[in-house]
Amino acid sequence: MVGFGSYALMTPVFTRCYSPTDFAVFGILLSYVSTFAGIVCLRFDTAQVAAYDEEEGFGLIVGSLGVAVIISLLLGLIAQVFISKNILSFGVLPKWSFLVITSLLLLNGWQTSLRGMLVRRSEFRIIGKVIATQGIGRSLTTTAFGLLNVGWMGLCAGEFVGKVLGLRIQASVLVPFVRKHGVQYGYNSVRGVLMKYWKYPLISVPSTMIDAAAAALPIPIITHLFGLTAAGYFTLVQRLLAVPVSLIGTNVADVFHAQLARDARNEPVQMRKSFLIFAKRLTSIAVLPAAVCLIAGPTLTGPVFGSKWHEAGLIVAVLAPLMFVSLVVSPLSRSILVIHKPEIKLIYDVSAILATIVPLYLCKYLNRGIVEAMIWYSGAQVTAYMVYFAVCLHGVIAYQRAHSVNDVVGG
Repeated sequence: MVGFGSYALMTPVFTRCYSPTDFAVFGILLSYVSTFAGIVCLRFDTAQVAAYDEEEGFGLIVGSLGVAVIISLLLGLIAQVFISKNILSFGVLPKWSFLVITSLLLLNGWQTSLRGMLVRRSEFRIIGKVIATQGIGRSLTTTAFGLLNVGWMGLCAGEFVGKVLGLRIQASVLVPFVRKHGVQYGYNSVRGVLMKYWKYPLISVPSTMIDAAAAALPIPIITHLFGLTAAGYFTLVQRLLAVPVSLIGTNVADVFHAQLARDARNEPVQMRKSFLIFAKRLTSIAVLPAAVCLIAGPTLTGPVFGSKWHEAGLIVAVLAPLMFVSLVVSPLSRSILVIHKPEIKLIYDVSAILATIVPLYLCKYLNRGIVEAMIWYSGAQVTAYMVYFAVCLHGVIAYQRAHSVNDVVGG
């Protein structure tokens, strides 16, 4: 809470140190990182929670850390192609920025891998400490570089420093694991564990990329269709609305993931009940921030963030319903991993990517402005999330029925 709160509180300072164009350029760079950050470990990080025992979990940690290095380097080279060929407006970035992208991808991959270990062990206090430290480090660094008037690179510096500080805490927890299991694990052992969980990269990676692209694509597309200023507005609003989703949603998702995994192992008949309990809790939590954004967004954004950001207030209100459903549904999507059916997530992923591209290009074709484009975009995304919720609930119910019957037969 401290980390995300500090970032939200410092945003009025950021908007006076950085222009909408700075936010747009930073948003384009971060859109690439966000799209591929979830696959840097080839999703072996999520397999850790479902690992048979601690020794197998350690093998997944080692394997995913190594995989992250290779994938980050490859993605960094691909980013250079995007920049040099000006694909999806990436030409606004300097050619050397692929090094920044590679570094951020690697840090994301390592953090994601170690987070899987912490979730498996239900070390939510440490996860909270990581989030707080990362948020504070990001806020202070971004402010410091903003006062130096270095442009969008100050925003990148904040991301980098925050992730390094968070990773440092996570790495300290890994030391006891290395001492206990490290001697037993060589290359062949790690390779064997990764091969056992082949389904995660084979099925989850394409799904994760499409999912991330649905969230990241709007910034380069908006830059291409509506200009850098409009993209800057969207980048600011997207990051602001991500604060409650990350602050509440990520932590609840970890608790929900662990709870549902325990139910699946010990008492499958409780899975549907747990799913619906968390859904109700998330709904009650999401109402307040969504209502504040919807009602106060248009009037307060200008005075709080500066006159040049006034139009962004309308976008805050328009995207409030999307924030609401995202805060409810995103944590519950972890159920797909617990029931070992990541392939059904493709239903949502396909609808989400279409709900990103179609509304924006259609509004441009109809000569609509950025605010109306956001209305169409928000409505399409809300619909996609509702479909996703239904798919997740159906999957949990089907898994519960199948395994409850098996338990009865086995008994």
